[in-house]
Amino acid sequence: TSDGHAWTVPAGSKPGTYHSVLEYYRNIGVGEQLEAGTSVTFQVRQRVEVFKYNDLNGNGVQDGGEGPLSGWAFSVNCPSVLDDWSGTTNASGFLVNPGTSLPYRDIITAGACTVTETLQAGWRNTDPGKAPPVTDTFVSPDPAGATIRVALGNQELGRILVDKVTAPPGDPQAFTFTPSYGAAFSIGDADPVNDSGFLDPGSYSISE
Repeated sequence: TSDGHAWTVPAGSKPGTYHSVLEYYRNIGVGEQLEAGTSVTFQVRQRVEVFKYNDLNGNGVQDGGEGPLSGWAFSVNCPSVLDDWSGTTNASGFLVNPGTSLPYRDIITAGACTVTETLQAGWRNTDPGKAPPVTDTFVSPDPAGATIRVALGNQELGRILVDKVTAPPGDPQAFTFTPSYGAAFSIGDADPVNDSGFLDPGSYSISE
């Protein structure tokens, strides 16, 4: 205030919109006299970050050397629709607050919110390790008043391509292959490449 007095929002206040009436009294010797008053509206907000990382070893934890993933789409849904938002992750792996370049959002929701990831082809979710639709939750506010970070990890899948080449080319014979990752198959020189489809990273074998 102009006379040097300050009013602080009580510690531990839940996120939300509050209305307060502030009154200033002066002691006139025979009692107190109201000198001034005002109504104040303020909001308590909780900062939230959504982060996406490349879980190279697939252990569900961000280890050293496992960097962020950009261009991943997320949506966040909270009890207050005013706190719902969606977008994509930036170069640092953080979901960008729509309409801004901020890598976070300050929400007024007190309660549980759901974060939903749009899974990209050729990837699997490892943190929290769910099948599509991949979701995670957080509860606002944080008991310690810290920023809430929701981190999700994904691991890129691989493929094994088998192409049979004969010499001289064009031999019509079909050759049988037995892979460790699926059923046996037969292909010849003129056949298209056999595609295993997406496989979890690991060691595989194939015999002819």
